[in-house]
Amino acid sequence: MNEEEISTLHAPKQPILGEYPARKFGSETFVRRFQPEWYKKYPWISYEVDKDACVCFACKEFGKNTSFVLTNWKKSSKLAKHGKSENHVRSMTRWLQFKAMERKKTSVLQQLNSAHQDQVAINRQYLKVIIQSLMYTAQQNVAIRGHEEIRGDIWEISDINRGNFLELLCIRCNDLPWLKSKLQSQLQTHAQWTSPAIQNELLEIVASVMLERIAEEARSSDYYGIVVDETADISRTEQLSLFLRYVFNGETKETFTGFYSTKSTEGEVLYELLKTAIGRLELTLENIVAECFDGAANMSGPRKGLAARMKECSPLSIYVHCHGHRLNLALQDTMTTIEPLQKALGVIQSLHNFLEGSPKRHSIFNDIKVEDEDEDITLTIKSQSATRWSCRWAAVKAVVNQLPKIIEVLLTLSKDRDPKTYNDSNSLLNSICDFRFVFGLMVLKVILSNTDGLSRYLQGKQMDVATAKKSVDGVIKTLIGCRSLENFELLWSRAEIIAHKIKEQIEGTEFNFKDAKVPRFQQPSRRLQALVGEMAEVNAEVENRTEKDYYRITCYYLSIDKIVAEMKSRFEGSDQEVLLALADIVFNRSPTTANVELVSHFYGIDSELLSSEKNVFENIDVDFPCAERENAAKIVKRMFENGVHEVLPVAYKVFSILAAIPATSCSAERSFSALRRLKPIFEVQLVKTVKQHCPNQCGKSLCK
Repeated sequence: MNEEEISTLHAPKQPILGEYPARKFGSETFVRRFQPEWYKKYPWISYEVDKDACVCFACKEFGKNTSFVLTNWKKSSKLAKHGKSENHVRSMTRWLQFKAMERKKTSVLQQLNSAHQDQVAINRQYLKVIIQSLMYTAQQNVAIRGHEEIRGDIWEISDINRGNFLELLCIRCNDLPWLKSKLQSQLQTHAQWTSPAIQNELLEIVASVMLERIAEEARSSDYYGIVVDETADISRTEQLSLFLRYVFNGETKETFTGFYSTKSTEGEVLYELLKTAIGRLELTLENIVAECFDGAANMSGPRKGLAARMKECSPLSIYVHCHGHRLNLALQDTMTTIEPLQKALGVIQSLHNFLEGSPKRHSIFNDIKVEDEDEDITLTIKSQSATRWSCRWAAVKAVVNQLPKIIEVLLTLSKDRDPKTYNDSNSLLNSICDFRFVFGLMVLKVILSNTDGLSRYLQGKQMDVATAKKSVDGVIKTLIGCRSLENFELLWSRAEIIAHKIKEQIEGTEFNFKDAKVPRFQQPSRRLQALVGEMAEVNAEVENRTEKDYYRITCYYLSIDKIVAEMKSRFEGSDQEVLLALADIVFNRSPTTANVELVSHFYGIDSELLSSEKNVFENIDVDFPCAERENAAKIVKRMFENGVHEVLPVAYKVFSILAAIPATSCSAERSFSALRRLKPIFEVQLVKTVKQHCPNQCGKSLCK
């Protein structure tokens, strides 16, 4: 309570009315009213409007069981008589003394109130330091607590490691002089607010506030998309990761909402869990425009999958198979089908296991120098990811650029006395000294180098499905262009050069290089020859192929055709008409009428208004460079920055829908790296925090 409120509270009420209530007294034929002039003559009176009565403020507030009330305006002389009474004089004395103390700020009430305000401010400042320190450790992903947390002298430097949180408070005492005395005083009252229970509670409150802010932003957006993926944590418990993708103030955001444990990964169980999680965030299921999952049966099944069940409660939702998973599956099917590629990948993985599996062998590999070695190239032999096939480009590049060095270290280790080292090095040398491995390595370089950039792009947060489709089409055209005799001749010559260098390097050793050759053609039986006699000419042609023709047709062309066919089938076969229509409206200057009608009908938008606003948008295209028109998120951001979203609300709504549709579930996969840093108990508590809402249904969290 401030000084003005205190002063107003301890003063008589003297309202000035336009007309005071009129009453008759006794047998009088006229009416009488309260006279406002009495305020000046008797400053201690207080007029109560609801009772139409006059009271003595001094006697009422500062008297001892005495009060004066006047309701008969005929007997106004009682005011003067009361002003001379002994009780009134004592009450007036007390009132004047109180006013004097009030002016000097010596009032006990004010002193207590001021002291309370100061204490509240200090406590808030102290709590702010505690929360800031906790948030720092949380943001840096470091452990908060230590084994020996002695809190008796947090402000003093100690030889004992008390944990990152307490040590951070100790450092902050040097920058905040008042913090040391506050810690000491809080220690005496046993309320330092640094115990593990308080730490967990503060983190839960922060998490709840953050979730509430994310939910408010998603609710303010008309539509939003969801990204879901599941995996098992270190305790073998299935955890579901949920992300929300929405447009807020022109920014396309993809935010993590939490892990949700489940005992089953069936489509029905995941469906109920997802509905519960979204309900706790107080979001509307009908506003989901897309959900992005992987291609597992429990996610994408046409009948019992999570996507099919979500369609029941979210009619506007569109299932998007993660584009990153599509590319991985296309690469996987290609490289596990073509024998030279499969052999090359197996050798590369064996090289990593052999050279990086021992510090001794790793040291020998780093110390070996070969002729014509580029000192700027210092690549480590990479392990191959089981799921991210595009990451194998780093492993292939490391082997291609350091193949002479690898052969040299294998030749050195082939003379080792350790039987396992001797056997493994000899086996790897025999595998490398084979033209099939060299040629397979060259084909892998062509495929992975052209898909590596696409794989990295498909993992971005600002990417939309339309832009992803354009990038995929560009890579497919590039791979189709690689399928030519000219490119094969160049690849063959490079493979021969590498093979020649390997032969020179192993010359004088017990190892021999296996040149390119056509596998022996197995003749069918006479009985089978009689049945397929018309194939005799084809078989003869196969037998007469040269080594060069054999590798060109059965390895190079087959690999390119396979990866192109896989990418076309996976990226073109499951595109929805609504997504294509959205892309046509957002990126093309003159979208077709059919696409405008389709989008308008699907999302309940006036088609004529959408067409007119689209035309207006194209006329102000000078503010939208061509580079920013290639991405829906950039277009939406520029529209919001220039205030176009207020002038063209329908067009902005359609553009935001496309920006809110996720194209990849890589964000959910990236969140899995944090699972090992979370304790199962804390995960459950974090989920429970989202449950707690105001019982009055005001939409606010209790913690807030």
